Formats: sequence, structure tokens, C-alpha cells
Amino acid sequence: MKNKMQSKNNAANEREVSKTNLTNLIDIDFLQKFQDDFAKGVGLASVTVDLEGNPVTKPSSFTRFCMDYTQTTKCGGKRCAESHRKGGEEAARTGKPVIYQCHAGLIDFAAPIMLNGQLIGTILGGQILTTPPEEEKYRRFAKEIGVIPDEYVEAVKEVRIVSKESIEAAANVLYIVANSMSRTSYQQIKLKAVVTQSERKLQQTDEGLVAVQENLMASQDELRQQFENLKKQAIALEESQQRYRSLFDNMINGFALHDIICDESGKPVDYRFLSVNPAFERLTGLKGDKILGKTVMEIHPNIEPYWIEEYGKVALTGQPHSMIKYARELGRYYEVEAYCPEPGKFAVHFLDCTERFKHHEKMEHMAYHDALTDLPNRYLFRDRLQNALVRAVGSNQKLAVIMLDLDDFKLINDTLGHFAGDELLKVIGERLRSSLRAEDVVSRVGGDEFIILLENIKNIDNITPITEKIIQAVEKPWHYNQKMHNITCSLGVSVFPSDGQDADVLLKQADLAMYKGKELGNGCCQHYHFDMGAQVSRRVEMEAELRIAIEEEQFILYYQPQVDFNGCIVGVEALVRWQHPGRGMIPPMEFIPAAEESGLITKLGEWVLQTACRQAKKWQDDGLPPIYMAVNLSARQFHQQNLLQVISQTIEQSGLDPQRLILEITETVAMKSAEYTTQVLQTLRSMGVQIALDDFGIGYSSLLYLKKFPVNLLKIDRSFIQDIDTEPEGGSIARAILGLAKNLQYTVVAEGVETVEQLNFLKKLQCDQMQGYIFSKPLPSAGITELLLTMLR
Repeated sequence: MKNKMQSKNNAANEREVSKTNLTNLIDIDFLQKFQDDFAKGVGLASVTVDLEGNPVTKPSSFTRFCMDYTQTTKCGGKRCAESHRKGGEEAARTGKPVIYQCHAGLIDFAAPIMLNGQLIGTILGGQILTTPPEEEKYRRFAKEIGVIPDEYVEAVKEVRIVSKESIEAAANVLYIVANSMSRTSYQQIKLKAVVTQSERKLQQTDEGLVAVQENLMASQDELRQQFENLKKQAIALEESQQRYRSLFDNMINGFALHDIICDESGKPVDYRFLSVNPAFERLTGLKGDKILGKTVMEIHPNIEPYWIEEYGKVALTGQPHSMIKYARELGRYYEVEAYCPEPGKFAVHFLDCTERFKHHEKMEHMAYHDALTDLPNRYLFRDRLQNALVRAVGSNQKLAVIMLDLDDFKLINDTLGHFAGDELLKVIGERLRSSLRAEDVVSRVGGDEFIILLENIKNIDNITPITEKIIQAVEKPWHYNQKMHNITCSLGVSVFPSDGQDADVLLKQADLAMYKGKELGNGCCQHYHFDMGAQVSRRVEMEAELRIAIEEEQFILYYQPQVDFNGCIVGVEALVRWQHPGRGMIPPMEFIPAAEESGLITKLGEWVLQTACRQAKKWQDDGLPPIYMAVNLSARQFHQQNLLQVISQTIEQSGLDPQRLILEITETVAMKSAEYTTQVLQTLRSMGVQIALDDFGIGYSSLLYLKKFPVNLLKIDRSFIQDIDTEPEGGSIARAILGLAKNLQYTVVAEGVETVEQLNFLKKLQCDQMQGYIFSKPLPSAGITELLLTMLR
């Protein structure tokens, strides 16, 4: 009986649905308020339509594109209704929210309002795009529906571009509301049927009316609870968007999001601005409302193709990429990080790094130019020579390398002082620059040596007039301190390709020719010729063997102890030896000069430094007494561009306490470029490394510079120690150096102590530390280990 009654009720409900208007089934005021809140919260349009696609609510946040154009014409309005109707039917068929493209090409989504399995209406949302609009497409469509194409295209550009994920999230929210409406509508139909039956039985019983009232109250409570839940969800969504917007707006870095524009082959060719943050506007001076919707090429028509290509690599591979970009129109440098947050999208973070980059440029200029004359230094000259060789091969032209050395320059320093010598070198640099062509390269490589590169030499005979002009320019009388001084120079010339095929050979042969010229007398220019090559051949052979030796690690370190006043070992000096597979042990005096000249000293020096630091750390880990490790830096090594980086990495990798490392440079190396030396030594000291000035006393240090150098130790040259036994002057010089060092509060190390007389003399003068064969000859690591173990016993 009960089932029969239930069937009758369901049949009544279905009949009620078919003849009941949508506006009579749902709370239009509630739905209108939800639509408005939803549109305001997520920034998307929304409307509810009936089965024919006609709206039953007022449109919420409709775009100007739809309201003022698409739906104003009979054709456009009809197509809109048809799109909405089909969207609702598809949603009803699948039972899920449907995201579809309307007839005008915008992205809409539909959530069905169902009643007892039948579609009674649809909640629609959208009027958005996921990619920038194609103008031609909308011009055609404007003509079809009868609106002005230009206005129609401008209107569609205002349509918001949203990611697919955000569209799906919004569609799900509408689906939740539609389900709620469906349930509520069904309850209302049920209630209406109950009310109808209750009216018939009103006179028979009051209990039916009470039941109807209770069901109605329950439905109202359920609807109110559903509304509160939806309101909470909308608030949470708005708060999430506000947090994202706050983060986006308050970033220090500039940010821009683009759509990737590709050509027919799929290659990225441009990028359309989708959004920018306030930092972008502040750093670039470009306003978002002026550039959104435009492309990078439209905003920066003169942008270098290099940057579009770099962006293209990121867009194609999806791999993030960092770069430094110079914006010519702004005159600023930016550190840019480009990446693809999602397919089809391209984003850049950037930060103004102009001051840091200019500082880097200044430091780089200092690294590749002579501090005194501002001429290219040896490293830059060598780079330009190598590039010139490539051009010479391609053009079948000759080039010449000229080595120039001032005659008797030491006499200038000794008689007039080093300041005068520096002034003369600056004058010579200017004279050389003014006497040569703009494309010629003049470099100062140290001391009074200059190198000149001449390109585009058609005939060797063309070189002579140039060298004569150089000599005339250099040998003009030099006025200094109201006196005239005569200057002469010696030149050596090597020519590509007859005298050599690569940079190193040409430099060596020009150098050899220059020294041959000096043998002939001041003011000579000597061209390289074959019989000068014997020494060069030996150097080349030695260089080749050295390269193999470095690759195969044929070297070994010996260590000579350094002892304090009481004879205790306080440190060791690392000394390299070459274990030649054919010639046995080769002392450093035979291969170090060749390594210096060839530049291999840099790699060899790095190997020595790394090996010595690892050994010092091993002794420390083995529990042996703590000692210092002293390592020599050659002239070339000291001036290499990445010296500080190499030292820092070596210390970090070895784990050695930097205060246990002593780096030794000769007095002559230190004085070659006092300002550079001071900068490097100060940096090393800030790292904790100690500095020793080696071979002190045989150079030409100025006391002023000596006081400026951040030096910890002075090493008295062995020649002064050896003279203690034979010449009174030797003892006097040693005594003077010790006195000077004590006054400057330096630790003094005496090298080459070999006799008891020398030892007693140094002890009498209270020399801090000593080193020499009287204590120990250089030993391999195992020998030093034994000595240190002896100290523990």
C-alpha cells in the first residue's frame, strides 16, 4: 500500500516538473545574490538560463564584448542562446560541469540544474579566454553578426585570460550550487505535491498539515546551511586570491608573465604580456595598462635578436635559464631568470644589477689591463693575438708581433726613482698608441716590456716603416723635472706564418729576436730568423714534456722544515720535483722557467697548492703537531685572473684551516704592480691566509709599499745568509733586514742556513724562524711525518 502511494506521488512530481516554470522552482533572489558574489569573487561572468537558453537571472559581471556587441544583434543573441542551450544539455547528459567554447570563441562552463532526472535550467559562467584572441577571427565574426569589426576586436582584447586550472575550479563551484538547486527544487515539488494532497485532506486531519510544515522547515534549514557553506567557500577563495595578489604585488623582483607566440613551424618568435607586478613597473618604467596584450617586440622593437633566441631556448626546452640583460633604452643591466610555469606560458623574474655589473666590469677591466698605463695586459693581448691569427688564416694575410723593451730602464728607476719610472712608462704607452693604427694592439706585459700586434700585413717590407716610426716615437726626448732625458728601445719582430703558426711561438720568437737585438746595442730592431730557433726548439720540447707531465702527474712534493729559535719545527715549505720517466728526478731550476714562459706554471702551481694543502690536513688529522704549510706562488700564477677563486676552492676542498697556509711571493713580483698586489693580498688576508715576502733584500722594495702590503713574514734571501761566513757586509745586511722587520712587526724567516756560524749569528739576532740544510734537506711527506713523530716522543 505504501509503495503504491509512493509511485503515485512520484508520478505527480514528474507531471508538476513538466508544467512548472524554472522561476517557480528555485529561489531567484538567492541565486542572483550568489551569482553576483561569485562573479565579484573570482572575476568571471555568470548567468542562469532556462531550457531554451534564455536568462532567468540578471547577468553578473558580463563583459563589454558580450553585453555591448555579441548579444545586441539578433544573430548574435540567437547564437548565444543556442550555445547556452547546448552547454546545458551536454552538462545534463554527462552529469558533470562542462567547459566549452561558445559560438563567439570565448570559454564558458555550464552546471545543470536537474529535477528528478530532468534538466530544468543551467547555471553558466565564463566569458574568458585561455590564450590571447586572434584578431582576424573576430573581425570575420563581427561581420557575420553585424557589428563594427575594430570596436569588436578592441572589446575582445579586454576579455580576461585565465588558466585552465582556474576555470575548472570555478566550474566545480557552480556545479556544487547547481546540485544544491536541484535538490532544493525537487524538495519544493515534493512539498507542493504534499501541500496539494494536504489541502484535499485538510478537513479530515490536521496531522497532514503539521507534517507538511515540518518538511518545509527542514528544507529551509538545509538550504540555509548549504548557502552558508557556499559563502564560506567563496570567502576562502577570495582570501586565497588576496594572498596571491599581495605576494605578487610586494615582490622585490620584477615579474612578467607572457603567452608564447610561435611561427608555423612551432618555433617561439615573440611573447605577449599577460601580467606584470608593481616591481616590474618600477624597475622598467613601463606601466602594465600600457603593455598588457602587447608583445615584447612591440614594446622593444630594437631588442637584440640574441635575447629572443635565449627566450626561445627556454620556451622550447622548458629548462630555466639565468642571464644578464642590458636594456639599452633604460641604460640598465638586469639579472634575468626565465622559465615556463606551464605549457604555452613564459615567465621572467628580474632584478636591477647595474651597479654590481658595472663593478664587475671595472674589476674585469682591471684584470685585463695594466694598472699603470691602462693598456691591455698579457692575458688580453694573447686573446687578441689568437683571434687575429684566426682572421689572418681566413684572409690569407700576414701579421707581426713586436716585442719592445726600454734600454737601461733600471737606470731610470735607480737614479730618478720608481715614480719617475712609472711616469715614463705611461708616456711610452701614449706614444705607442698615437704612432700606430687604430686596429693595432699595444700591450704592456710587465716592467718596461711592451708587445705590439700588427694585422693586415701584405708584405714583410711593410713592417720596417712601422718599426722605424715606433722607434722614433719612443726615442723622442723625455722631459722630467725640468731636465731632458734620452730614451732608447730594442725591438724584436716575428711574423705569421713564416716564423710561427700559433700565439705562443710568435711571442717567444719575438722575445728572442728582441734580446738578440739588445746584444747588438741599444735602439736596434731585430727580426726573428731560423738560427735563433735552437733555444726555442728546446723550450718547445720542454713545454711538450711538461704538458704530459702535468697530465700524468709526474711531479712530487718535497718539504723542507722551518724551525723556530728553539729548533722546533713550526712549518714546512712545499718544493716541487719532476720525476721524469726517462731522465729521473729533475730539479725545479731546469723546468720552472719553461713552465713560467709557457704558462703551464698556472696548472702546475694549482696542483702544488692542492697537494700541499691536502698533505697538511692529513698530518693534522693524523694527530701530528700543528705546523704551517708554505707554498710559493709564481709571478704568472700570482697574476692569473682566477687566483683567489682557486685558493678559496682549494682551502674548502682540502678542509685545511686557512690560518695554517702561508703563500709566498717574491719581492720582485709584489712590486711589479703594487696596487694589484695590495688588493690581492688584502683579500687573501681576509680569508685567513698568511703572506710571506720571499727573497727579501734582492729586489727594490719601497719602504712605503712594504708598509702597505699586508704581509705576515719576511724571508731573508739565502745570498745574505751565505755571505755571513765570508763577507762582513753580508752580516750587516742581514742585521739591517732583521731590524727593519722587527720594527714593522713582521716574523722573519732566514733561508739557506747551512753552517753553525750562520745559525749562531741568527740566534744572536733573535731571528724568529730558520730554514736550511743544517736542520734538514727537503724530504718527501713520509720523512716529515717521521720528524713530527719525533717531536711527540
